[in-house]
Amino acid sequence: MEEVAFVRQPVGLKQARTLEQALNEAGVPSRMYEKTSPTLLAKFVAGEYEVLVGVATLRSPLARGLDLPQRIRYVVFAGVPRREIFVSWEEHRPSLLQSVIRHLTPILQEKYLERVSAVSRMLTKCIPTSSEVLEAVERGIRTGTEPPGYAGYVYRSVRSAHQLLREAVDLEEIRKIAESNDLRIKVSDGGFSIIIPDIDFYVQASGRASRLYGAGTSRGISIVIVDDEKAFKGLSRALESLYEEEFKEYSPELAAEDFRKCDEDRKRVRELLEGRLQYVESDLIRSALVVVESPTKARTLSYFLAHLRGGRSRV
Repeated sequence: MEEVAFVRQPVGLKQARTLEQALNEAGVPSRMYEKTSPTLLAKFVAGEYEVLVGVATLRSPLARGLDLPQRIRYVVFAGVPRREIFVSWEEHRPSLLQSVIRHLTPILQEKYLERVSAVSRMLTKCIPTSSEVLEAVERGIRTGTEPPGYAGYVYRSVRSAHQLLREAVDLEEIRKIAESNDLRIKVSDGGFSIIIPDIDFYVQASGRASRLYGAGTSRGISIVIVDDEKAFKGLSRALESLYEEEFKEYSPELAAEDFRKCDEDRKRVRELLEGRLQYVESDLIRSALVVVESPTKARTLSYFLAHLRGGRSRV
């Protein structure tokens, strides 16, 4: 099978272990991959395990830094990748409150534009926040007493965010607007959650099956098992608008053809690694500007591409 499988974040490690157990009972050798393990990866490459299982979060070691084009054919998402952010009515961290307000800004702007801007400015001035100040703010919220000094300003900023969010998420109008913007809001006595499609994770994780190698880019396949139509529509819209890609509905015929092409690429990758691939001149890379997130990755990619075709690159 040679795959990586992810369960969605809200169900977490418990569901990942359940999936691992079910696959093993079905005769598919599988292991959970909770932290970086060269030993486990070596066993996966050697074929001792057919599936590695992880949780759908950008912190997962399965979603970052895994470069095995000779082995990973496809990535399976057991549920639409999505994030659930819970905010307690006693939340004391300005950074989390600012993040939540940023996610909600598109649906709050029309009704709460001035307040959103004002609260966001207040929270921005509080970030980063020292542990001592956070402790004072948490204690102040718990006792209902404003702490002195700078911690008092942070306390007032956090309370302003609480008031804005509590008022906004209780409105049916806001919840309907959220639904139309691919957000879902769940309110409870202790706080509320916002649920959003996780396009960043999907792109990062699905890329484990499609990698640059010495003869181009290996073909990879991602399979999403849809457990939430609303979340899937949001993920699809984001994928199309940001990357001009779209999902295709599964069919045995389409899958067979895609796997055939995928297997051809894996054969070429293995031959290249074994020194048996004869280089054939082809227009794999054109002049391009490539933007990555770190200087280290920029230097690595520049070196790789320059030596691939004998061309020039500049960081």
